[in-house]
Amino acid sequence: MNLTPLKLSETQIQDLTKLLYLIAHRHPHYEFIPIFPAIAAIFISFYPDRVVYSLLEVIIKSGNSGSEMKEWPFFPQNRRESLIFSKIFDDLLIKFVPNVSRHILKLQSREPEFNPRWNNLLSEFFIGILPNSF
Repeated sequence: MNLTPLKLSETQIQDLTKLLYLIAHRHPHYEFIPIFPAIAAIFISFYPDRVVYSLLEVIIKSGNSGSEMKEWPFFPQNRRESLIFSKIFDDLLIKFVPNVSRHILKLQSREPEFNPRWNNLLSEFFIGILPNSF
């Protein structure tokens, strides 16, 4: 993820890395949640690392209810769900915005390596696209 638009200091980037490792260590049952690094990066640009850690823990605990796991309907939690999310988004694009879909297909025919990754764009909270104030 490109963190340049957030203008984080070197210390904030180090703290962010430590926080993400700590969260991954404490919650290994969550294989892959692509939105977490973006959430943590945005939080760390406003709050100290201890507060960010607490906020991330609250988000994780909001997905749990005792010993029973609740689904997070909008956050893919593993690589399979992330690929399914991307495929569904592609299908919705074809159905509801066919002009954009056709344009992407033209780009892919000219440049086969072009592959829009909707899940990356959406899971990074548009960091680098929208101004930070949003």
